Amino acid sequence: MLAGLGDLGIDGVDHQIEQFGPVGHVVVEPHRTDTELFGDLAYRQSVEALRVGKADRRSGDLRAAQRHRRRPRLGFRPFPHGQRCATVRRIHEIQRTVREVMMRIAIAGGGLGGLTLARILYRHGIDAVVYEREASRSARSQGGSLDLHPESGQRALAEAGLAGRFRSEARPEGEEHRILDPAGRTLVHHRPQPGSFSGRPEIDRSALRDLLLGSLPGGAVAWQHRLVAATPRPGGGFGLTFDGGRSADCDLLIGADGARSVVRSLLTEAGLSYVATLVELSISDADRRHPAVAELVGPGNLWCIGVNQILAAQRLGDGTIRVGISVRAADRDIDTYRSRRALLEMFDGWDPSLTALIEAGDSAPTPRRIEAMPTGTRWAHQPGITLIGDAAHLMPPVGEGANQAMLDAAELAGELAANPADPDSAIRAYEEAMFTRTHPIAEMSARVQAMMLSPTAAEDITRFFTARPPDPAPTK
Repeated sequence: MLAGLGDLGIDGVDHQIEQFGPVGHVVVEPHRTDTELFGDLAYRQSVEALRVGKADRRSGDLRAAQRHRRRPRLGFRPFPHGQRCATVRRIHEIQRTVREVMMRIAIAGGGLGGLTLARILYRHGIDAVVYEREASRSARSQGGSLDLHPESGQRALAEAGLAGRFRSEARPEGEEHRILDPAGRTLVHHRPQPGSFSGRPEIDRSALRDLLLGSLPGGAVAWQHRLVAATPRPGGGFGLTFDGGRSADCDLLIGADGARSVVRSLLTEAGLSYVATLVELSISDADRRHPAVAELVGPGNLWCIGVNQILAAQRLGDGTIRVGISVRAADRDIDTYRSRRALLEMFDGWDPSLTALIEAGDSAPTPRRIEAMPTGTRWAHQPGITLIGDAAHLMPPVGEGANQAMLDAAELAGELAANPADPDSAIRAYEEAMFTRTHPIAEMSARVQAMMLSPTAAEDITRFFTARPPDPAPTK
């Protein structure tokens, strides 16, 4: 792949350059089909030949250039057949790229953050392996829909080179949002501009994940690899142990393994707090089977807000409606919520058009705990390891989790690409920026979560969504 370097290795190139003294011509021929090493950026071209001194047409081997090492001065002139002249600086750029490729990067977790990180690294010519616990990309449902914010999730997709594909999959109409009271009266109704991507368009999690998976080379994701332990090695890096006894080694370990991260325990002892319970149901083919429910939900999101509880629904791209019921953490034993009858009793007295969301569910309700990390969690930097997404800053699910995970990925990939010779400095810079960025967002998420499940939630949320910006100060 690096024709002309032969088996000299990285140090060999330095040795050859030192021997030449004043350097003559160094020629780099573009080879547009080679994207394996340098990624899919046009300016990262593979090296077809390196010639130092007079151009030697008989061989691309760097050793052939030794015959011209006594050439006294640096000269530049055009070469035929589209060849390009480069200075010694270009050789060092190539060396840095080789180091990037040789560094073994392991990403624990194939969620949106981990896949975004792998994709952006790949665009920079940096290989990584994503270790994912699921057996395949279709092993389980990926959940509902999410809105991607321009400053975070959409920015990350742009850096991944996937902004156009995102627009082909996203649903701007899904940004429509209605908030009702238990009697069915509308408190807030947000209608997006038709067809506009300037806001926060919705995209199904499954579609976004498939988009990211499809952008990675074969073998980038190791399926059915659930990380159970990571052990620091004496010489640096980590030994990884997976469920079932398989193992691997890496030089850089990035924990993108979610709320119950295994990698997190190597950096911090921060625990999780139980902040709410979410009960989920699904209504398939709603337009045909339950047209009244489908009309109630509309093309986007619906929130019905009561006292200490919320009944919500959102439409997915395939016409399925996902229903979510949020209640306070300590209200009841979590198994209580597995009964549809118990759920209907909780919403006794609500308008029947709203409780129809519970009655129309295809299967039994599925409750789960909503947890969060302490706001402002930090850790002391350690070489060769870091966290992104929920592993780094698990927040209540109020619209920021996936967006911040993807932005983490973009910023970490950018730091590693900008400083491949010193990954620890890159990680340190990423972590400091990430801690500063996510702290106020985690605080806001905690406040919104508490507000949504308070006795005065309807009034508080209406005020939150309808608050006007302050009037501008009068000019003198």
